[in-house]
Amino acid sequence: MVNNGLNHHNSEPGMELAEFTRARPGAGVLVPAIPQMPGSYRQAPGENPSESVSRFVRVLLAHKWKILSFMALSMVLAVVVSLFLQKLYEGTATIKLDAKNSAGIIGQQATTSLAGNDMDQIITTEIEIVQSDPVLRPVVEKYHLLEMEKQTRGLDPAEIERLHNAPIELKRLKVKRPPNTYLILISYRAPTPELAAAITNAIADSYIAHAFDSKNRSYAEVSGLIARQLKELRAKTEASSALLTSYEKELDMVDPEQRTSVLSTRLLQLNTEYTGAQADRMKKEADDKENRLPTVASAEVSVQGQALERAVERLDTARQHFATVSSVYGENNAEYKKSQKEVKELETQVEALKNNTRDRVHSDYLEALERENGVRLLLDQTKKEFERLSARTFQYQQLKQDADNDRKLYEDLDRHTREGDINNGFEDTIIQISSRALPPLEQVFPKLLLNLAIAFVLSGLVAAFVAMVSDAVDSTFSEPEDVAARLQVDLLCSVPAVKELPRASVLASAEEPGPAPNGKSQKRALALDRFGEAIRGLRNTISIGHIGRPVGSLLITSSFPGEGKSTTAAYLALTFALLGKRTLLIDADLRRGTAHSQFNLNGGHGLSDVLLGKAEWADAAVKIEPHPLYVMPSGFSRRASDLIGPGMSDLLNQIGREFDVILIDAPPLGFAESQQLASIVDGVMVVAKSGTTGGKVLAQTFAALFRARANVVGLVLNQVKGSRNADFGYYGYAYGYANRKGAIPTSKI
Repeated sequence: MVNNGLNHHNSEPGMELAEFTRARPGAGVLVPAIPQMPGSYRQAPGENPSESVSRFVRVLLAHKWKILSFMALSMVLAVVVSLFLQKLYEGTATIKLDAKNSAGIIGQQATTSLAGNDMDQIITTEIEIVQSDPVLRPVVEKYHLLEMEKQTRGLDPAEIERLHNAPIELKRLKVKRPPNTYLILISYRAPTPELAAAITNAIADSYIAHAFDSKNRSYAEVSGLIARQLKELRAKTEASSALLTSYEKELDMVDPEQRTSVLSTRLLQLNTEYTGAQADRMKKEADDKENRLPTVASAEVSVQGQALERAVERLDTARQHFATVSSVYGENNAEYKKSQKEVKELETQVEALKNNTRDRVHSDYLEALERENGVRLLLDQTKKEFERLSARTFQYQQLKQDADNDRKLYEDLDRHTREGDINNGFEDTIIQISSRALPPLEQVFPKLLLNLAIAFVLSGLVAAFVAMVSDAVDSTFSEPEDVAARLQVDLLCSVPAVKELPRASVLASAEEPGPAPNGKSQKRALALDRFGEAIRGLRNTISIGHIGRPVGSLLITSSFPGEGKSTTAAYLALTFALLGKRTLLIDADLRRGTAHSQFNLNGGHGLSDVLLGKAEWADAAVKIEPHPLYVMPSGFSRRASDLIGPGMSDLLNQIGREFDVILIDAPPLGFAESQQLASIVDGVMVVAKSGTTGGKVLAQTFAALFRARANVVGLVLNQVKGSRNADFGYYGYAYGYANRKGAIPTSKI
């Protein structure tokens, strides 16, 4: 058999991958494939924004009828619900808060106005008060609003009683503030316009009444408290004045502060003297310690330092002279003795001066210490007297300040109390009803157009979200783009789905196409034509694959039964034969062969007889007239499946030179003979059913082929529904009926 240099088991794996070519779906152009392990599956591929948008659009188009049906149903439900809902009308009353009004008529309150910065907090507080229980309860009890709002529906009497005793909350009440205003809008919804206006005005009146009642009640409570405090302040002021007078008599002085100033001046002077004495003592103590050292330098710091310094200089001069004389004369010389005597006399004199100096310095130190102790004693006595007088003076000043404060507080509180009584007599006009609620003309709920718009938007978003989630969790391939995005393998072709596809024998015997049909027949003809174009594209891809060198033998398999591999193999063989190529289709599925049914052949004899040695291959192959197409059925022997590995290798070597193309319809890859066949053919093509075969299953399939050292040509995505890659637009029908070489006639379908 001639393998055209492409026999897989005679090449290295890296070279096989380098020889792969990649076909872009629908493009009709082949580009060199990137060496990689076939079938690597990616569950969540990383896509750029344009690819994400394109995928989103594809998913929406794939589920468009479901999405549109769900949106239409949602809008119908919105209309039905809107018609059955109770109509509600809304009444609105406006409350005005005057920020420029003063807080009083006379006194300091007359010049005080509400701060603009505080109005936001004030308005927010008033909005909460409008919705409080004291304001709403009278209106709720008058109009039975809890029953009107159906809050008591389904409750037993005990629960209804607890609901009435709990803080009131009205669901249909709305209180808000228009931006950048001092207004409060009170709105309530009721079944009739008149009732809505009446309830809203009742809530506004209740709020105004509650505001004034609260103010008057608060003022009464504060007035009583102030009256009690005034009485206590009066008694306290009288007691402070009496205690101050008693304290002045006890001190026997009119101005205790004057005496304190004299003592303060004396204390300051003594403190200065003590500091000077302490400094003098410390200096003389240091001199005394230094004079106790047996050195001349320590004695020179005293008062007699100059005399001692002169004596030391004379001693140094005599010693120098004696050193000179001793170097010239001997010890018995008169000049030597004279100089030596002079040195001894000066040393005796210096020692005497040093002793006198030490005694004098020590005496000065003792005198300074005695003076420091005397000044410190006097300072301590003066300080104690000053502290005693200062404490009594502070107590006096504190009593005087307390008495003055009590008197002033009493006078201010008494004045403000009288002013408050006068201001409370005038009506506070800060809170006013600007406009009362009037019966509205139109209902505010339900709004049909708004409900339809909301239903349209929400249902569209929910449907799109569900479609994307279902697409994300779906591991099957429905579009050719899914293969490129999630499975790293060559996509050879995407074959569109066709209902009731005719057998290959019908197309093999077809001649000239008939007139173009109409209606449903035309749609079916278009579908068949798209199918034929896809098979021809697959044929061309295989023909020019591997850098222009055709595949001698091609194995066609799948992951599971029922994915259309046998049908694809039959039509692919027919397209090769229509080009004039000698083509052999071998049905190697010895368990469930179907090639004979595609061409209306007797399936009793075939490949099994050849493998068992009961027949020659030329006898088992049946020619399909009038084309150079030969079909070898599978036969019925099951024992031949054990011989399919070595037997097929010998068979392909025998018939390799007799045919241009050999197509082998193999069982799914779950059977051992498929993997054996994959290792001896020139190429392997896998067929997967769109929307059925999972990505992980296909990844395992390609991994098994890779382990078997198979030369994987690529993947065919079969039965693609609504594939845009198979839509030829203008050329879809008329061009498909042209009588051209290599076309699949479909006139009798």
